[in-house]
Amino acid sequence: MSRHDEHRRTDNPFMLRERDLAIRWKMSRRSLQRMRREHRGPPWIMIMGSVRYALEDILSYEQRMKRGGE
Repeated sequence: MSRHDEHRRTDNPFMLRERDLAIRWKMSRRSLQRMRREHRGPPWIMIMGSVRYALEDILSYEQRMKRGGE
């Protein structure tokens, strides 16, 4: 097992990396970076130089962004 695989295995499943959120939302990482710079989007934290998003914050943000429907 590589060091990278070991890191992935121990990642907190309730925290998403920038690239994971970019995949979830089908957008570029640059777009997420711009959103942070403009103080938009879900709350984020910086841990050891890496951006992380709490899953509960992402779900809450997605609910607030809902438009239309019943």
